Amino acid sequence: LLARLQTQSVLPKTIELVGKEPGGRWRVLAQGRSHVSLVQAFGARSVLPAQATLVTVDGREYLAQAVSLDHASNSGEVAALLAYSVDEALQPYRAVATAWAGLLGFGLIAGVLGAAWIARRVSRPVEQLAASARRIASGDYSQPPRVQSGDELGALAGAFASMSAAIQEREARILFQAGHDQVT
Repeated sequence: LLARLQTQSVLPKTIELVGKEPGGRWRVLAQGRSHVSLVQAFGARSVLPAQATLVTVDGREYLAQAVSLDHASNSGEVAALLAYSVDEALQPYRAVATAWAGLLGFGLIAGVLGAAWIARRVSRPVEQLAASARRIASGDYSQPPRVQSGDELGALAGAFASMSAAIQEREARILFQAGHDQVT
């Protein structure tokens, strides 16, 4: 009857009807489709949990609760033990968690690759400009920095090229003046 009721309703998959023996222990009177014995999870307790309680049966976690049933005054106490498997309850969400983990991983990889590309795009022209500055400092004005960019780095490279040409021109003028007398 319990198994049939479970197929026709939203009753939990794990359900047991238990009765209290004269010694105070609970024993299973009827069991649904599940072969999990919930009453064993509570051991020798004489009082079953009226609130939802997390119990472990055969290495699996269940959220279990006892519901006292009406009984005749001359018979022992009877209760229904209801339990939901935590694993089964979380099963629909595992696919969502996997999808989120995949999206997070993809986003992280895309972010790292994007950051590396941007850093490379910025660092290469800066390295070229630094090399040009070292050449200019050593007196080599022949090769202005070549940065093909329309942003600030391109403007800085243009300024380096202008500065290099201006320094070269001034140095040539100074050398000319050093070797020639203005008066004669």
